Amino acid sequence: LMIQSHRLEFCSFQTQLMTSGLSSDGLLVSKSLLPGAGLGLFAARDFVEGETICRYQSPHGTMTTREAVQLEDKSFLMRLGPQTYVDLKHVPEVKARYINDCRQVDRHNVRFLKRPDEGYADVVAMRDIQCGEELYVDYGRFYWFGSKTLPSKLAVMNEG
Repeated sequence: LMIQSHRLEFCSFQTQLMTSGLSSDGLLVSKSLLPGAGLGLFAARDFVEGETICRYQSPHGTMTTREAVQLEDKSFLMRLGPQTYVDLKHVPEVKARYINDCRQVDRHNVRFLKRPDEGYADVVAMRDIQCGEELYVDYGRFYWFGSKTLPSKLAVMNEG
Protein backbone atom coordinates (compact mmCIF):
# COMPACT_ATOMS: atom_id res chain seq x y z
CA LEU A 1 0.00 0.00 0.00
CA MET A 2 2.84 2.39 0.84
CA ILE A 3 4.56 1.67 -2.50
CA GLN A 4 1.28 2.26 -4.38
CA SER A 5 0.89 5.58 -2.60
CA HIS A 6 4.41 6.58 -3.63
CA ARG A 7 3.67 5.53 -7.23
CA LEU A 8 0.53 7.68 -7.28
CA GLU A 9 2.41 10.68 -5.90
CA PHE A 10 5.25 10.10 -8.35
CA CYS A 11 2.92 9.79 -11.33
CA SER A 12 0.88 12.80 -10.30
CA PHE A 13 4.07 14.86 -10.05
CA GLN A 14 5.38 13.47 -13.35
CA THR A 15 2.09 14.30 -15.10
CA GLN A 16 2.56 17.90 -13.98
CA LEU A 17 6.11 17.87 -15.38
CA MET A 18 4.97 16.39 -18.68
CA THR A 19 2.15 18.89 -19.14
CA SER A 20 4.56 21.73 -18.34
CA GLY A 21 6.83 20.53 -21.17
CA LEU A 22 9.80 19.58 -18.95
CA SER A 23 9.50 15.86 -19.69
CA SER A 24 7.88 14.61 -22.88
CA ASP A 25 9.23 11.07 -23.21
CA GLY A 26 7.39 9.52 -20.26
CA LEU A 27 10.65 8.50 -18.54
CA LEU A 28 12.44 9.64 -15.43
CA VAL A 29 16.00 8.93 -14.27
CA SER A 30 16.08 8.54 -10.49
CA LYS A 31 17.72 6.49 -7.70
CA SER A 32 17.32 2.82 -8.51
CA LEU A 33 15.40 0.45 -6.25
CA LEU A 34 18.37 -1.92 -6.55
CA PRO A 35 20.74 -1.34 -3.62
CA GLY A 36 24.09 -0.11 -4.87
CA ALA A 37 22.94 0.23 -8.48
CA GLY A 38 23.04 4.01 -8.60
CA LEU A 39 20.50 5.49 -10.97
CA GLY A 40 17.65 3.68 -12.69
CA LEU A 41 15.05 4.46 -15.34
CA PHE A 42 11.40 4.73 -14.33
CA ALA A 43 8.14 4.87 -16.28
CA ALA A 44 6.59 8.29 -15.80
CA ARG A 45 3.46 7.15 -17.64
CA ASP A 46 1.85 3.83 -18.50
CA PHE A 47 3.34 1.82 -21.39
CA VAL A 48 1.60 -1.06 -23.18
CA GLU A 49 3.12 -4.40 -24.09
CA GLY A 50 5.06 -4.15 -27.35
CA GLU A 51 5.47 -0.38 -27.17
CA THR A 52 8.89 1.08 -27.99
CA ILE A 53 9.86 3.07 -24.91
CA CYS A 54 13.22 4.54 -25.93
CA ARG A 55 16.38 3.76 -27.88
CA TYR A 56 19.90 2.60 -26.91
CA GLN A 57 21.86 4.65 -29.45
CA SER A 58 24.97 6.78 -29.36
CA PRO A 59 25.28 10.06 -31.23
CA HIS A 60 28.88 8.92 -31.88
CA GLY A 61 27.68 5.91 -33.89
CA THR A 62 28.85 2.33 -33.50
CA MET A 63 32.24 0.68 -33.06
CA THR A 64 33.86 -2.53 -34.20
CA THR A 65 34.85 -5.49 -32.03
CA ARG A 66 38.47 -4.34 -32.19
CA GLU A 67 37.51 -0.91 -30.81
CA ALA A 68 35.13 -2.37 -28.22
CA VAL A 69 37.64 -4.77 -26.66
CA GLN A 70 40.06 -1.88 -26.12
CA LEU A 71 37.62 -0.03 -23.86
CA GLU A 72 38.70 -0.07 -20.22
CA ASP A 73 35.14 0.33 -18.89
CA LYS A 74 32.60 -1.79 -20.76
CA SER A 75 29.71 -1.21 -18.35
CA PHE A 76 27.66 0.72 -20.95
CA LEU A 77 28.78 -1.31 -23.97
CA MET A 78 26.18 -3.29 -25.92
CA ARG A 79 26.86 -5.79 -28.69
CA LEU A 80 24.28 -5.21 -31.40
CA GLY A 81 25.59 -7.89 -33.75
CA PRO A 82 28.77 -9.11 -35.44
CA GLN A 83 31.36 -6.31 -35.47
CA THR A 84 28.76 -3.82 -34.21
CA TYR A 85 28.81 -2.32 -30.72
CA VAL A 86 27.38 0.82 -29.13
CA ASP A 87 28.84 2.45 -26.02
CA LEU A 88 26.92 4.98 -23.89
CA LYS A 89 29.56 5.46 -21.18
CA HIS A 90 29.98 9.16 -22.04
CA VAL A 91 26.41 9.84 -23.19
CA PRO A 92 24.42 10.57 -20.00
CA GLU A 93 21.55 12.20 -21.92
CA VAL A 94 20.49 8.84 -23.43
CA LYS A 95 18.05 7.51 -20.86
CA ALA A 96 18.24 3.89 -22.00
CA ARG A 97 21.69 3.66 -20.38
CA TYR A 98 20.03 3.81 -16.94
CA ILE A 99 18.02 0.59 -17.34
CA ASN A 100 19.30 -1.95 -14.80
CA ASP A 101 19.34 -5.74 -14.72
CA CYS A 102 17.76 -6.94 -11.47
CA ARG A 103 18.74 -10.55 -12.36
CA GLN A 104 15.21 -11.78 -11.67
CA VAL A 105 13.51 -13.05 -14.83
CA ASP A 106 10.03 -12.41 -13.43
CA ARG A 107 10.86 -8.70 -12.89
CA HIS A 108 12.28 -7.98 -16.37
CA ASN A 109 9.71 -5.74 -18.04
CA VAL A 110 11.59 -4.52 -21.13
CA ARG A 111 13.85 -6.10 -23.73
CA PHE A 112 16.37 -4.81 -26.24
CA LEU A 113 15.36 -5.24 -29.87
CA LYS A 114 18.78 -5.00 -31.49
CA ARG A 115 19.08 -3.44 -34.94
CA PRO A 116 22.79 -3.73 -35.86
CA ASP A 117 22.35 -2.44 -39.41
CA GLU A 118 20.78 0.74 -38.04
CA GLY A 119 23.26 1.07 -35.15
CA TYR A 120 20.87 0.96 -32.20
CA ALA A 121 18.58 -1.16 -30.02
CA ASP A 122 14.98 -0.28 -29.29
CA VAL A 123 13.78 -0.72 -25.71
CA VAL A 124 10.44 -2.54 -25.93
CA ALA A 125 7.88 -3.25 -23.19
CA MET A 126 7.55 -7.01 -22.56
CA ARG A 127 4.27 -6.46 -20.72
CA ASP A 128 2.11 -3.53 -19.67
CA ILE A 129 4.17 -1.22 -17.45
CA GLN A 130 2.57 1.06 -14.89
CA CYS A 131 3.62 4.61 -14.15
CA GLY A 132 6.21 4.55 -11.37
CA GLU A 133 7.75 1.15 -12.19
CA GLU A 134 11.49 0.87 -12.63
CA LEU A 135 12.51 -0.60 -15.97
CA TYR A 136 14.53 -3.82 -15.82
CA VAL A 137 16.16 -5.74 -18.67
CA ASP A 138 18.21 -8.91 -18.96
CA TYR A 139 21.76 -7.82 -19.85
CA GLY A 140 22.51 -11.27 -21.24
CA ARG A 141 24.45 -14.28 -20.07
CA PHE A 142 27.93 -12.81 -20.63
CA TYR A 143 27.51 -9.37 -19.06
CA TRP A 144 28.04 -10.46 -15.44
CA PHE A 145 30.71 -13.06 -16.25
CA GLY A 146 33.77 -12.23 -14.15
CA SER A 147 32.16 -9.13 -12.64
CA LYS A 148 33.14 -8.08 -9.14
CA THR A 149 29.87 -6.16 -8.74
CA LEU A 150 27.45 -9.03 -9.24
CA PRO A 151 24.12 -7.93 -7.78
CA SER A 152 22.07 -10.20 -5.60
CA LYS A 153 19.17 -11.86 -7.39
CA LEU A 154 16.98 -10.85 -4.46
CA ALA A 155 18.35 -7.35 -4.11
CA VAL A 156 15.30 -5.46 -5.36
CA MET A 157 13.80 -3.36 -2.59
CA ASN A 158 10.11 -3.90 -1.93
CA GLU A 159 8.53 -2.49 -5.07
CA GLY A 160 5.05 -3.74 -4.63
